[in-house]
Amino acid sequence: RERRGRSPIATVAGGDVAAGGVGASGSAPRFERQVTADAVATDVEAPVLGTVDCAYERLGLPVLSEEQHMALRSGELVQSQDRSGHTGRGYAVVELDVPKHFVVDILASFEEYERMIPVVRNSQVVSTFNCEEGLEHAHCQYKLSKFGIGVFAKHQVDRTTGTIKFEVARENFSFILREAAGHWHVEDLGGGRSRVWFSVDVEASSFVPHSMVDYAAERALKRATSWLKPYAEEMWRLELDNVGCAAMA
Repeated sequence: RERRGRSPIATVAGGDVAAGGVGASGSAPRFERQVTADAVATDVEAPVLGTVDCAYERLGLPVLSEEQHMALRSGELVQSQDRSGHTGRGYAVVELDVPKHFVVDILASFEEYERMIPVVRNSQVVSTFNCEEGLEHAHCQYKLSKFGIGVFAKHQVDRTTGTIKFEVARENFSFILREAAGHWHVEDLGGGRSRVWFSVDVEASSFVPHSMVDYAAERALKRATSWLKPYAEEMWRLELDNVGCAAMA
């Protein structure tokens, strides 16, 4: 189930475009980090009470209401959109029984998007490079939906903060979409759990009807995020099974 915010449906980007920033098949991605028994023990340590993720202010994330917190704890997807004319922002948030580092590994496995996300039919990492600040950059080419829509996206990964930013290259923009950029942010909840945010800012061409913008936005947020919880929790369960088998060997 999903829980929508009370603000009016908005943000732009058709389901295919928003999902291009990231559905689920059954095969596991080739994660760079291997989980060990020590890593599992570390990830279940609870954070200090009263701490606040500083990314809330840095990324402009909203403060959730008690009702939204209850919806998240029950496994629901919470989403909200705001629009001003043909520009807007939307976010979706969900909580997972998966530690932060593992979720970041999934979201940063761009070459595996075609195996994880139904709307992504082909994913190819064109180039990668790292900065001195420890940030990872990747330029990727995607084929989206049954129509094979080509999208070139730029990604930036900050594993320390758990933030994966994306920006659709301007050469992909058409007479419908003028701008699209956003991020994933993975928040450590302690106890081997995490909260994952997906936020996107978009601008549509002026001739696109507002009703079409609203409809596309609602579908886009859901399609871009609904795959993550079942996929990540299943992959983490398999990873723990593998760790247990290795420890017993």
